Amino acid sequence: MTKPLSNKDLVLRIIVWLALIICGSIFIRYGGAFSYSNSINWESASRLPSNLLNESILDDGQALYRVYSSNKRLKKARNLNLTEDELKSMIALVGGNDKAPNIDEAFKRTIKEKRLSTQPNMVVFILGESYGLWPYLNEFKGAGSYLVSEGESLAHSPNSLFFEGLGFGAGTMGAVNGYVTGLPDVGLYPNYEKETYTQKYGFGIGNMMKKFGYKTVFWYGGFGAWQDIRNFTLSQGFDEFYEANSFKVDKENAWGVPDKVLFNAVEEYMKNHKGEKVFHFILTTSNHPPYDINVEEEGFNRVEVTSQSLENLPKDEKTIKQMGHIWYADHVMGNFIKTVETDNPSTLFILTGDHSERFTFSKEVDYRTHSAIPIIIHGQGLNSKWRLPQHYASSIQLIPTLAELVGEPGYIYE
Repeated sequence: MTKPLSNKDLVLRIIVWLALIICGSIFIRYGGAFSYSNSINWESASRLPSNLLNESILDDGQALYRVYSSNKRLKKARNLNLTEDELKSMIALVGGNDKAPNIDEAFKRTIKEKRLSTQPNMVVFILGESYGLWPYLNEFKGAGSYLVSEGESLAHSPNSLFFEGLGFGAGTMGAVNGYVTGLPDVGLYPNYEKETYTQKYGFGIGNMMKKFGYKTVFWYGGFGAWQDIRNFTLSQGFDEFYEANSFKVDKENAWGVPDKVLFNAVEEYMKNHKGEKVFHFILTTSNHPPYDINVEEEGFNRVEVTSQSLENLPKDEKTIKQMGHIWYADHVMGNFIKTVETDNPSTLFILTGDHSERFTFSKEVDYRTHSAIPIIIHGQGLNSKWRLPQHYASSIQLIPTLAELVGEPGYIYE
């Protein structure tokens, strides 16, 4: 017979098993590591043609839940009950032609006025990860001004138009979907829809710029398998796609490569394609967990943040590290813009954020502080008189605004 365990041995075994279960769960949760920054990312380790299979190899529970949640969202979105009259009323409500035979025709616009004296042969759209408006606001002057000093310099330039804006939603993919399709976020991910890969969204920024004669290039500091972003963008008007795997780099994390590496790759591409008419869409990644860039080595001075007595800004090490990445993202972006502008002064830049909500303040703040994003349009020949009286805008307005800026009279866009 086996000798019964004493209470002490039983408690010890329970503790050991609990520790093993907890450690094992964490190890599995992070895909073969105990932290996000050291995990094996299925998007960078993918080897099979199916994203579901690639993800399920490392995290089958998450993969199955993604299928379930996506299918549930798609079914709910398809369950729409609209009459023809209701649809026409909605089209008219947002400025469309309710007599048109289809949606594309309903929202066609013809450019009537030439805005820029010379159509820029290069347009650069930078969608900054978690690039929020709050550092630009007066209540954060000092620390905030330091964190986004490059962006503020652009915003106050006589060659810039600056707006406070609202993004497509609270996530990166919501913003990418918005710009690539030109449609507002209604909780349905078009990048999961089969029709997205067989038909074109006429409202999308890539398709529009392609019609205007630009070669369209999408740059992403992460991995193209994430949300199927590589195939998604290439199917919607982008001629070329470059991602973390495209760049030579010694250090990367589970999310991708540092923004400096990304911008250096774009600069190199521009040098090799001088004179070409190109639209660059750049999606950055560095202002995102795991926040493992050595920002002090890049020049971040934490005293500029810690010396400020702003009650809304926490002073703990985790938050300071996060603010260091806000500074880093803004800093390398600003250096990139200055380099490109020096080399090609006629370049038109659009700088904005995908969302802002990730930053946690020390106390509750209003919606504008928590969620708004900056929108900066920068380039030669911009006229402040073109701006409406209010200084507020929405991300969805950027696509037709860009069309009116770079398009010639007679060009048609949707």
